[in-house]
Amino acid sequence: MDKITRASKNCLMLIEHYECGGDFRKFLKAYKCPAGKWTIGMGTTRYPEGGRVMPGDEISEHRVFELLTYDLAAAESAVASAVIPCINQSQFDALVDFTYNLGILAFKNSTLLKVINKNPVDPLIDKQFNRWIIAGGKPLSGLIKRRQSESWLYFNGNLKFNF
Repeated sequence: MDKITRASKNCLMLIEHYECGGDFRKFLKAYKCPAGKWTIGMGTTRYPEGGRVMPGDEISEHRVFELLTYDLAAAESAVASAVIPCINQSQFDALVDFTYNLGILAFKNSTLLKVINKNPVDPLIDKQFNRWIIAGGKPLSGLIKRRQSESWLYFNGNLKFNF
């Protein structure tokens, strides 16, 4: 089996669902995410040119997808390079969504990655996903649901949003 390096439509659907509730047009102006970071579009906090999203920033609908493509490519590359064993498309998609949401350093330093690299079907992976539910010092229901969706996709191979 060839190593998977690109996310599928399922990953994009996860990102869109959890970053903007399915309507990215609501997020064309910068807003503070629950973790207190200035964000725009589908979860972008830093522009490809290097600057951070700032209050008052606005982007076009076209720019939302440029930023998504850029951020997604970074997450795909991080997962592809850090995960040692062969994993299937659904596992890859779940990990790319996780990385897209939390950041590359968090993923690369996570116990989740260590467990996967030891055994990509270890049932403890579910617990590792669900450790990452805190933002701004408290558990957030959106993160709880997102981690459950990622774990479900990882182990079951299909999307589920209603937990």
